[in-house]
Amino acid sequence: MIAGGAWHIASRSTILIGCAVSPCSILSRHSSSSSVLTGTARAAYHWYFLAQPAPFPETLIGRDPDFFLKHTLESWCGTPGAFTPDALSAYREAFRDPATIHATCEDYRAGIGPDCEFDAADRKAGRKITAPTLALWGAHGRPNRGLATLDVWKSWCDEVRGEPLDCGHFIPEEAPEPLAGHLREFFSQSASLT
Repeated sequence: MIAGGAWHIASRSTILIGCAVSPCSILSRHSSSSSVLTGTARAAYHWYFLAQPAPFPETLIGRDPDFFLKHTLESWCGTPGAFTPDALSAYREAFRDPATIHATCEDYRAGIGPDCEFDAADRKAGRKITAPTLALWGAHGRPNRGLATLDVWKSWCDEVRGEPLDCGHFIPEEAPEPLAGHLREFFSQSASLT
């Protein structure tokens, strides 16, 4: 969910961008929108549902936010038991807040509206992310299903490296040690360039 915002910040900045851990929005807008198949549509229902005008998805989710959150976490996670009881409790508490639900929906609304307009303008102007970029994604997550994820990032970045990690969508929870290793290496190499 953060990739669209990370892209817009990075493309207009000379600062180092460390890691876009979840490149879903860029990938969905630029790589799969014309090839949505039945299985993909079912797995990606949230892109369409959460982008509906307010207060439609907020109202439905708000009726049972724990159910929606449980379904989302279980269906996107590729590592059983990745979420500790404390983490699940914090997620539930946060997602019971109508403002959190609304903000989540607004992120998806931007992904099919203004983000696409910004991306088109950036493409037309030839703008790319110039800072070194690390792209990591879950090998068992949505972005890795039939897409050349790193190639997509290369089309947006001057200098990018990355790879899939052995997990689903939630990299920090599912693969904390591999993630930390990649981040340490990336930041140590990037720091030597400045």
